[in-house]
Amino acid sequence: MTWLRKLTAVLVIAQILYLLVINIALQLPITQTLINKIRPDKFHVSWESAWSWYPFRVHATGISANGQSRSQQWQLDTPAAAASIAVTPLLLKRVWVRDVIAADVAYRQRPRLKADKDYTDIIEFFPSIEGREVTEAVTTPWQKKRPWHIEVKNIKAGGSHSFWVYQARGSMDGELNADLTYITRGGPFSLTGHELNLSLNPLYLNGQTEVFQHGTITGRIDFAPFIPRENKGLPLLKYLSLDTEVDIETNSLAFVSLFTRAFEDISVNGQGRVQGTLRYHQGQVLRGTDLAVDASDLRLRMYAHRIEGNGKIILRLLSETGDQLDLAFQYRDLAVTHRDDTEVLLRGQDLTVSIGGDGRVPGDPGEVNKSRSIAFAVDGLELPDLARLQHYLPPKWPITLYGGSGRLGGTATLKPTTLQVALSLESERADLGLERYRFDTDLDVALKLDNPELAVRGTSAIGSHIKLTGARLRRADGDSAESEPWDAALMIDDGEFTVLRAQDKAAGDKAADLLQTLGRTPYRALLGKTSAALGFHGNISSLAWLGVLMGDAYHIGVRGRGAFDGTVNLADGWPAKGTRLALSSNGMAVTVLDYVSTGDGRVNLMAEQGGRNPDWAVDIALTHADLKRSYESKAAIEDVNLNLAARVEDFSFGQEAKPFTLQLDLASADVEDMSVFNDYLPPDGSLRFTRGTASLSADIALQQDDADGWVKLESSALNALVGGQSVSGDLTADILLVDGVPRDMVFDISGSELRLANVRVVGKQAQFDEAYWSSTIKLPRAETVLTKPPRLDIEAELSMSDSRPIVALFDNQGWRPKFLSNMLTVEDIDGTASLRLANDQLKIFQAAVVSDNIEAAVKGTLGRDSRDAMVYLRYKKADGLIKLRDGGWNLDILKVREKFDAYRVAP
Repeated sequence: MTWLRKLTAVLVIAQILYLLVINIALQLPITQTLINKIRPDKFHVSWESAWSWYPFRVHATGISANGQSRSQQWQLDTPAAAASIAVTPLLLKRVWVRDVIAADVAYRQRPRLKADKDYTDIIEFFPSIEGREVTEAVTTPWQKKRPWHIEVKNIKAGGSHSFWVYQARGSMDGELNADLTYITRGGPFSLTGHELNLSLNPLYLNGQTEVFQHGTITGRIDFAPFIPRENKGLPLLKYLSLDTEVDIETNSLAFVSLFTRAFEDISVNGQGRVQGTLRYHQGQVLRGTDLAVDASDLRLRMYAHRIEGNGKIILRLLSETGDQLDLAFQYRDLAVTHRDDTEVLLRGQDLTVSIGGDGRVPGDPGEVNKSRSIAFAVDGLELPDLARLQHYLPPKWPITLYGGSGRLGGTATLKPTTLQVALSLESERADLGLERYRFDTDLDVALKLDNPELAVRGTSAIGSHIKLTGARLRRADGDSAESEPWDAALMIDDGEFTVLRAQDKAAGDKAADLLQTLGRTPYRALLGKTSAALGFHGNISSLAWLGVLMGDAYHIGVRGRGAFDGTVNLADGWPAKGTRLALSSNGMAVTVLDYVSTGDGRVNLMAEQGGRNPDWAVDIALTHADLKRSYESKAAIEDVNLNLAARVEDFSFGQEAKPFTLQLDLASADVEDMSVFNDYLPPDGSLRFTRGTASLSADIALQQDDADGWVKLESSALNALVGGQSVSGDLTADILLVDGVPRDMVFDISGSELRLANVRVVGKQAQFDEAYWSSTIKLPRAETVLTKPPRLDIEAELSMSDSRPIVALFDNQGWRPKFLSNMLTVEDIDGTASLRLANDQLKIFQAAVVSDNIEAAVKGTLGRDSRDAMVYLRYKKADGLIKLRDGGWNLDILKVREKFDAYRVAP
C-alpha cells in the first residue's frame, strides 16, 4: 500500500499548498489589483477578506463589484458570499459558478445617457455607482470578439436586500433561489427561479413618492432567454413567467394597466391592498389566477373618461370564467369626468366595469382580437348636469344641452365585432335647445342597441325611445313666452344604423374593430358620420313644431295632438333623402295667414334632399274641417277639405326659413252662413248679408312677395239687406290672385269677377222675380288687404241686364210718383267705379252707370259716423243732384253737372 500512502501524501501536500497559495493570494491586495486591470472599463471587484477551504470554492466578506455595459452601469454589494467556480472553462471564456450563497444583497443600476433623451428631470434620482461617473451610452457598432458565457447555478440569497434601479429604490427581507445564464456582448440572458419568499418594504420613486408600503410575495419568477438590449420594458413580458402569491399594500396600481394593454386608451392607477394568486407564462395569464385589490383610491381612465373613487379590482382566469381573463372594476363610490372637462359627469355608488380577453398580456391594441370585451353595469348613477353630455354630440348637430339633472342606469357589452347596450336616462326638467329654440322637459331616454356582426351588418336600435313630458317651448333669445306644456314619445321599431363605412364592412375581419375605434375616435366624431335607416312611431300632444319648420312667412301655425310613424335616414350624420314622417290628428288646427281650419288632419314630411340643411317636402291635409278668421269665435265654413303643400329648402333651426312657395288647395267647403262675409263689406253700409249658403273652393300659390291662383264662391240661396230691403239671389264670385305680399295679407285681385242672377225683391210696394235677370261686376284693377277692418282699392266695371230690381228697391223705400219709376226702368246698363275702403271708411272717387236715357253717378266718403257724398241723376236731358251730409240730404237742380264734376274726394 506504499503507493496509496504516497498518493495520500501528495494530495495532502497539494491541499496544503493550495490553501497556502490561494488563501495568500486572496489576502494580498495585488490580487484585486491584477483582477481589476483585466477590463477596468467593464468591471471592478473588491472584498475585505476571502478564503477557500477546498479547491474552486471561495468564501468572502465585504464584497463590492461594479461595472458597465454599453448602455448600463451597475453595482452589487454583499457583506458575505460563497461560491464554487470551474477554472478550466475560463480558458474558453466560460464562467461556470455553482452553489452561490449570499446575504443582504444590495444592487444598484442606472443608465448610461443617450443623446436623444432628456434626463434633466430624473438624473438626480439615479443611484451613485462607486468609482464611476455618469457617462454617455456607447452606440458604435459591436466589435467582433468572442463573448463570455456565464452560467450561475443554485443562487441562494437570504437576509435583508436592497435595490436602487434608475429612480426606484426599495428593500425586502427573505430568501430567493434561482439560476441564471448570460452571454455577453448582447447575448441572451435567462433566469430560472426555484423559490421566492420575500417580505417587501416600502418602494420609493424619485426619492419621495411611495409606490407601495409593504407586502409579501412567495412563489417563483422565471425569465426565458432574451436579448436585454432588444427587450426592454413591455417586450420583456414575453419572456417572464410567474407563479406567485402576493399580499401588498401599494400606492400605485399602475401595474394593472398591463392587463388592459390590448385596449386603446385604457389605463389604471390608484392605491390599495393587492392579494391573491398570479400565474403567468411568457405573455399568457394562466388558469388559477385569482387576484383581488381592495382599493381606497381607484382611478380608471378609459375612452376619454376618468373614473375615480373606491372599490375593488378582481382579476381572475378560472374555469368559472370560461378560461377567459376577467378584470372587473367594482366601484362603491365614484365620480366620472370627461377628460375635456373639470366638472363631474356622473357620480354615485354602483358601477362595474368588466374587461375580458384571452389572457394575453401585454396585448396588442392594433390586433383584431375577438376575445376582448368591455362590459358596463350602471345602477342609478346621478347626472348632476346634463350639459356635460354635450361632449358626445357632434358639433354639426343643432342640439344643445343647457342643463338639468338626471339618473343613468343599465348595461353595455362591447366586443370588437359585437355590441349590446341597454341604457336608460331619466331627467326632471332637462333644459334643451334646438338652435334658436329652447325648451325644458321631463326626459326619459332608453337606448337599446344590438349587433352580433358589426363588420357585416348594421346595429339594431329597436326598443330605443325618447319621451318628453311637460315640455315648454320658447325662443332662446327670450322674444316669446313659453308654450303650453306638451308631451311627446318616439319609439324605434325597425331598421339599423352604422358608423362603419362601406369599405370597412367589405374588409370584414380586417376592418378596424369597435374597441379600436372607440379608443382612437371621439364619440362625437363617430356619431357625426352615422348612417342609418330607422323606422319609428310615436305620439305628440302639440304640433307647434310644424310651424317652426315652416317659418313665419305665412304665419303658419299648427295646434293639436297626433300619432305618427316614419323613417329617419342618416348619411354621414345628416338627414338623408327618404327621411319621412306621417302624422294623423283628429283635432288638428292649422293657421295660414289669419285663417284657421280645424278638422281631421294628416301631415306628411319627406326629405327630398339631405345634408346639413335638408330640403323638406311638407304636405298638410285637413278633412271634415271648418274654416274661420283667427279673430272669429265661431266658424261659418264647414266640410272643408284643405291641403297645404310646400318645399322648404335649406332648412335650419338656427335661421329663418328660406322663401318657399306654399300651395293651398281648398278642394271644397260649405259656407253655412253668408253673413260671415260682412267683414269684407263697407262698415254701416246699405248692404248686409243676412243668411244663405255657398260652396267655396280655391287653388292658391303663395310666395314671399307674390300670390297666384283663384278662389271661387257659388251661392244659390243668398239673402241680403239692401238699404233695409230684403233681397235674394244667386251669387258667383271668381276671385283671381295675381300678386301680393301674403305676410302682410296684401293681395292683388285684378281680373276678378262677381256675377249676380235670379234676383228677387219682395216688398210692400213692389216686387221683382225674373230668372233671366243678371248683373256682372269685373275688377280690372283691385287690391285688398285682408285685415280687420279690411282695406280695398278697386276699379270696377258693371254690366246689368236692366234696372228693375233697383227700381223695386226704390219703390219699396217710398219713392214716388209712378212715372219716375217708369223713367228709371231701363235696359243694358253699364257702369264703372273707382273706390277705396280703409279704416272703416269708404271713399267713392267715381261710380257711374249709364243707359240709353238714364245716367246715375256717385262720389263721396261714407264712414261709420259721418257721410259726405253727391248722387247725380239724369233722365234724358233732365238731371238733378242729391247732396248727402251726415244724416240729411237735399236736392239741387241748378247746374248740377258742373257741381258734380267739380266735387272731389280727398285721397
